[in-house]
Amino acid sequence: MKRFFCIVVMSLLLVCLYESVSYSDHILCPHQINNNGYVVWSVDKNILMYDGTSVIKLNDENSRGINPRINNNNHVVWESNRLDIYYYNGTTVAKLNGELSVGSFPDINDNDHIVWLGVGPDSLISGGDVEIYYYNGSSVTIISNDDFDDVFPRINNNNDVVWIGEDDSAGRDIFLYHNSTVTRLTDNDYNDTLPQLNNNGYVVWTRGGRRRRGNNFV
Repeated sequence: MKRFFCIVVMSLLLVCLYESVSYSDHILCPHQINNNGYVVWSVDKNILMYDGTSVIKLNDENSRGINPRINNNNHVVWESNRLDIYYYNGTTVAKLNGELSVGSFPDINDNDHIVWLGVGPDSLISGGDVEIYYYNGSSVTIISNDDFDDVFPRINNNNDVVWIGEDDSAGRDIFLYHNSTVTRLTDNDYNDTLPQLNNNGYVVWTRGGRRRRGNNFV
């Protein structure tokens, strides 16, 4: 039976943080390490964190989790199997989205600001589009407001946010939230995906093949 290992390199020393005893366990990804050497990952829908000494589980049995992200404050955000967004502030765990909304693919910066893609109660009832939700440490707002399905948000330490806007007829484009203003960065005949941005405000993304126009490919 195959075994998986999650390995972190620290001062040229290889440390085995977790050993899976079953090939059927969820792959130990996505995993992430911060500047303090703390590591988070998910396995079998549990959120695990290595704090430099030991491995601890952050979620409880009623909120299994995936897609963890950690900042340099050693604070962690993840999504649950029920599409809720959970935030660990170093001491306690809190749920950020409302009871009648769902969320996925969260990200967190060093200001403890958090973004995720979500669907609110009105959209759940009407079949509306997906929006980007933003938690500023005290309240949650929607920073996208368009006819696109807005997905895969990423946030930097200046609280700038990038994401993908998806539309059945227009394809996929990249959007940037900066100083409370949303700017569409791409508008072309290609599918632009997987955006990332650094703390200088530089944005990169992947450009795929030509996009669909209706039922046809250009």
